[in-house]
Amino acid sequence: MTKEFFTFCRTLYICGWNQWANLIENSYKNITRMCGYAAKYHGIGVLNTDWGDFGHVNDPAFSVPGMIYGAVFSWNGEKIPFAELNRMISRIEYGDTTGNYVSHLAEICGQSVFQWREAVMYYENRCLKHELEEGEDLFRGVDQAGVDAAADALRDIYKKLLESTQAMPETKKQMQLLSVTLQGIGIWNAVGLLTESMEKTGSFDMQKGLELAEKLECWFMAYKENWRATSKEGDLHHIAEIVFWYADWMRRK
Repeated sequence: MTKEFFTFCRTLYICGWNQWANLIENSYKNITRMCGYAAKYHGIGVLNTDWGDFGHVNDPAFSVPGMIYGAVFSWNGEKIPFAELNRMISRIEYGDTTGNYVSHLAEICGQSVFQWREAVMYYENRCLKHELEEGEDLFRGVDQAGVDAAADALRDIYKKLLESTQAMPETKKQMQLLSVTLQGIGIWNAVGLLTESMEKTGSFDMQKGLELAEKLECWFMAYKENWRATSKEGDLHHIAEIVFWYADWMRRK
């Protein structure tokens, strides 16, 4: 077979793996690059993927921008700038007349100080005795300053999203999902900070642990409601197992 007739399929990635909200800018970069390769080497098509290890915790709604990126660049060779394309998607897909909604969504992922992957691996290490890789630090970057900065950023992002959703036809539905997601990121950041303190200094604030355990459980009730509005049970039982282990662990300490 000659080079001229060599064809293949390129795999895209919408970057939802282990994220409460997708890595939207990473998705854009991955998809534009891979579609560029497909065009250059005469690919027969592309496959846009949404991986879900550790329970697929992100709501399907956060995958929509990445799905649209795949649709746009799989047939259009012109590289539309990230911000410009986000304005188009905000207006056409979501009905946001401000054009800012997707750009604000893209800011959410950067505020996860204690990632879901690290939360799961800590649970598996403590509860299931799974060995960590040599030298792996599950609390790298988890500190008071980072958690406080993320909390401030999350409040700011929520205000900006609220402004954008006011110009959208399904404001209540969108804001319910966003509220639960942003709240969850803040709670898990706090869980990570409390856990990091216990692991690295041996200290544990019992009062904070009790308060945080209650917040975590209340948040999960709202998270389950959102999950069941769009999805079958799937891995929800596994996510629940991890959530309630953390709540029980914080109370026992």
